[in-house]
Amino acid sequence: MTEKDFYIKSNFIKFVKRFERENGSIVEFGSGLNFDQKIDIIYKTFESYYEQDRKQNSGESVTQDGSPETDREISED
Repeated sequence: MTEKDFYIKSNFIKFVKRFERENGSIVEFGSGLNFDQKIDIIYKTFESYYEQDRKQNSGESVTQDGSPETDREISED
């Protein structure tokens, strides 16, 4: 198991709640898609949450649009 997979599994409830805040019910999400497409989109979203958490925990912050902003860039403003 990779570090990323472990982190996603460890934070699954947190990620589901965040996904539902951003996209509505995870059960109803992608009702027009087939099951594999739906799961792929949800998992890729969870991977993006993982990346954002990693950046926040490594001394970078994430801007409103989700792009990383380093401490150096913040101090220059």
